[in-house]
Amino acid sequence: MAKALVLFGGLWLAFVGLCALGDVRQWATCSWLGLAFVAVGLGVWRLLGGHRWELYLLLFLVGLSLFRIGYVVTVPNELSGDEALYWDCSRKLDWCYVTVGPGVAICIWCTRMLLGNTVLGVRAAAIVLSFASSLVLYFLGRRLYDRKVGILSAAMLQVTPIYAFYGLGMTTDPPLIFLWLLSLLLLHRAWKNGAPLDWILLGLAVGGGILTKYTMAIFFLPALLLLLLSPARRQLLTPWPYLAFALCLAVIAPIVLWNARHGWVNIFHNVGHIHLEQGLQASLRSFAEFAGSQLGIITPLLLPMMIWASIKWRKQDPLCFWFSLLPLVLFLLKSLQGQVLANWALCCYLAALVSFSAYFLARRHELNVHLRRLTDAAVVVAGVGTIILFIVPMLTFPHNLDPLGKFRCGSVQLGHDVARFSQELKPQRFIFSDRYMTAALLGFYVDGQPDTYCVDLGRRINEFDTWPTFHDLVHYDAILVLGSDVGMPKPLQDRFKSYQKHLVKVRSSVGGVERTYSIFLCRDFQGMARVMPTRYN
Repeated sequence: MAKALVLFGGLWLAFVGLCALGDVRQWATCSWLGLAFVAVGLGVWRLLGGHRWELYLLLFLVGLSLFRIGYVVTVPNELSGDEALYWDCSRKLDWCYVTVGPGVAICIWCTRMLLGNTVLGVRAAAIVLSFASSLVLYFLGRRLYDRKVGILSAAMLQVTPIYAFYGLGMTTDPPLIFLWLLSLLLLHRAWKNGAPLDWILLGLAVGGGILTKYTMAIFFLPALLLLLLSPARRQLLTPWPYLAFALCLAVIAPIVLWNARHGWVNIFHNVGHIHLEQGLQASLRSFAEFAGSQLGIITPLLLPMMIWASIKWRKQDPLCFWFSLLPLVLFLLKSLQGQVLANWALCCYLAALVSFSAYFLARRHELNVHLRRLTDAAVVVAGVGTIILFIVPMLTFPHNLDPLGKFRCGSVQLGHDVARFSQELKPQRFIFSDRYMTAALLGFYVDGQPDTYCVDLGRRINEFDTWPTFHDLVHYDAILVLGSDVGMPKPLQDRFKSYQKHLVKVRSSVGGVERTYSIFLCRDFQGMARVMPTRYN
């Protein structure tokens, strides 16, 4: 115990010292947040029995979490448009939103209540969920195989590039990853033990996952096949699986009720997002793009080895087989019909990490020399990819070679410019744009973080259309922000008594493409009829 206290305490003191040396303005916040991670890590280690290898795992996870906290507050990377939108959703908590369920907004609300409306306040949720996901994966690997596999699986989650990325970026995926893993663990407990409490918790976890991202609904199909094709099918004769399903439906009922009150807008948006209106077709291009994207986010060596391990051990471990291969096949088939984004299939590889750890890492001594070298290469390539992922945002590139150019929008500078121009208007004013990402980023980066609005100039429907709008703010002044060098849109030209255009050029503090914005100072809003957009994609 004394050794663990010294190691964890030294880790925290080193973190605090680096924060102080780095002149971190959020030093106090970082200090107590880091201490919370250290306390949780030490407590979990004691609960696990105080074994040596679990100590090393938790030191790794806590140290990585502390690094991520420091990284967020020291590397000047702006929020993405989606992160800003989800932050705005957390300021307007609701049962559902136009594009997503309430899960991601609830997660951000929790961390920003503790840490404030800062970049760390938004992204801390991802850091916490990544830490928790590795802990759940440890328990899953230990339950399926042994402690060694659990430790290796938990570590592999953090060195696989795409999962490492979602240890920093707060979108719908970090809570989905956590709840998918938690549901896998509870399903295995319910499948093996049949305890009513495990079924009840499983229903709540799956329902929570659906509140976060509808991809979670795929969980039902491999779960059903796992039960039907094993001796545990007798549990389908008990009421507990059906109670779990009923609880899941109860959890997601608010989404249904919200949609019923809002013309099913969330459902129509998501149906349009997966391109079902295209009907049955065969697109080899979208299939190739999806397959290539998966090799990119997992790495070309690790991905096939994970799939092979899941297939090889399908009899010993049917849970990982069904929850890896079946969802992946579904996404591959969907990619033949239309576009599938790279992150949609994240859930496919979580169970496969356990299979890879069990087959290639835990049984390393049984592999021939070629497979050992291939395994080493797969882990090294994944680790190097993850390191590069952390390094690239700290580098400055020529504007035409920046791999992160589309994420470096100069939002901080744009927010300062808009705040400066707003001083020329009367206090009764509002800020709006024609793009939801621009409006959300302005809401975060303009001084005072005011409510912002999104005008419909022929766009698709978004969250701002179900929130209070500017249409009745008669005689207010306004600032309109439009991308590129454009004139005043015709629908708005007679909505103000006068307006004045300013052209600004902004760039992120760490490089990125120089972006041009047209800022219109508009005086005396005359009112405007509110019309709900009809486009969903």
